[in-house]
Amino acid sequence: MEQNLNTPVFSKRTLIGTVIISLGVIVLLGAVMIGSFTPCIANYYDLMIVYPDATPVSETKDIVNYFGFGKITNSYFVAEDPSVVRKWYKDTIDEAKRVRRDDLMAHAGDIPPWWQGDYQGIPLWEGSYTVSPTDGGSKIILSANCY
Repeated sequence: MEQNLNTPVFSKRTLIGTVIISLGVIVLLGAVMIGSFTPCIANYYDLMIVYPDATPVSETKDIVNYFGFGKITNSYFVAEDPSVVRKWYKDTIDEAKRVRRDDLMAHAGDIPPWWQGDYQGIPLWEGSYTVSPTDGGSKIILSANCY
C-alpha cells in the first residue's frame, strides 16, 4: 500500500481542535481567576474598618473590580487629630486580629486538618489604611489591591 507523502501535517480538523482546546483553557483560567479574587473584593467591603463618624469623601474603583480583582480606594474625612485616628486604627485592627485568632482556636476541631493552614492564613482585612492631616481634621484612605 502506498502512502501519499503530500498530505499536510495539520489538517483542518486538527486546527479546529487546537482552537477549541485553547479557548477552553482560556475560559477555565478566567473562571479560576474570578473565583480566586472575588473574596478579596467581598472581604474589602464586608470587613472594611471605618472610623466612627467618618464622612465619605470619594470611592475609586478599577473597571476590573466587577470580575473580582483590581484596586479599590475609599477616602474619608474625620474632624480628629491624625495621631488619635492612627491609634484607633492600630488598636481596632489588633483587637480584631486577637478575636479572630481566638475564634480560630476555639473552632480548630471543626476545621478539617487539610484546610486549617489555608483558613488560618486568611487575612482579617485585605487592605491598608493611611491617615494624613488635612484642614480641620484627618483624611483616611482605605484601599485594597486584589490581584
